[in-house]
Amino acid sequence: MSNEFPNNTPWEDEDEEYESSEVNTEEMVCALAERLTGDWTWSAGLDWESCEIRTFADAYLLTGDKGLLITLPSGQQFTITVARRN
Repeated sequence: MSNEFPNNTPWEDEDEEYESSEVNTEEMVCALAERLTGDWTWSAGLDWESCEIRTFADAYLLTGDKGLLITLPSGQQFTITVARRN
């Protein structure tokens, strides 16, 4: 028997699969644009029904800002800060 680890451990394969399912910031921007405008040509394809969306206050975020915390089924989180611009 060898004391060497195999080249592909089970958790390495899982990490690769998990990383490929992550949403990057650009994809989230496209998904938000789709949702806000109703223009589905952005083709982000995010399943909003499986996301959790809470206000900063409801999520107990310690900030003076107002906004939303979006949590994806994978556990990834994105924040949207809402500020009035004159």
